[in-house]
Amino acid sequence: MARNAITTSTGRLGQTGVGLVEALIAIALTTTGVLALAGGASVIMGETDRGRVDTDRALVARASLETALRGPFASVDDGRTDVRLSARSYRATRTVTPITPRLADILVEVTSASGATATYRTRIHDPRPLPVAP
Repeated sequence: MARNAITTSTGRLGQTGVGLVEALIAIALTTTGVLALAGGASVIMGETDRGRVDTDRALVARASLETALRGPFASVDDGRTDVRLSARSYRATRTVTPITPRLADILVEVTSASGATATYRTRIHDPRPLPVAP
């Protein structure tokens, strides 16, 4: 006797088929699974977007720092830059704090249009020149 892939139940009168309760349970389980997948997808999309914003902020901070370091050490100064990257607007504010004549602390704050701020800090130094060869 061949059986179908679906388990069937036999009623009192010898009738075969899927009962109403079984069908409702199957629909409820399928609906729960689909909703769980949809919820997980929205969380993943949100995390991906947040990662993209974090990467953009780091790129903006790096660009601000590289702009400051283009000239000689003595010319490194405070500055503000507005950048549009990945269809988002950012403002990078650079603050330079001299520690010694040859060492400075640079703080770059990157603010997005939503007002969220990320802070990046580094130190730069002015290397001593090499001695003249004999």
